[in-house]
Amino acid sequence: MSIFCLCSRLSLGLIKIQLKCCGYFNGTDVAEVGGSFCTSQAFIAALPTDESASCVGPITAFADSTLNNVFTLVILPIMFDSFTDALAARYLLLPVYHVAPLLISD
Repeated sequence: MSIFCLCSRLSLGLIKIQLKCCGYFNGTDVAEVGGSFCTSQAFIAALPTDESASCVGPITAFADSTLNNVFTLVILPIMFDSFTDALAARYLLLPVYHVAPLLISD
């Protein structure tokens, strides 16, 4: 939340308009009048005090989705490379090991 409070008024206003929220943890937390969503103090006061009107849910959902995508893009090639190495070792190299003793023996 501290980073949310350190944003400029313009940034906070744009975030609140985009996410249709007024406060961070609830509708009245760090709420400021302005923009096209938080239009008046009466509107802010009428918002529910639970998380349904807060910005925390949409912000964490966006962050979670973004981090999951980044993690997938970073880890998937590593896992694929390990998987293909394991397949190559099992299906391409093992037949050679089974045939090699027959070729070497007299």
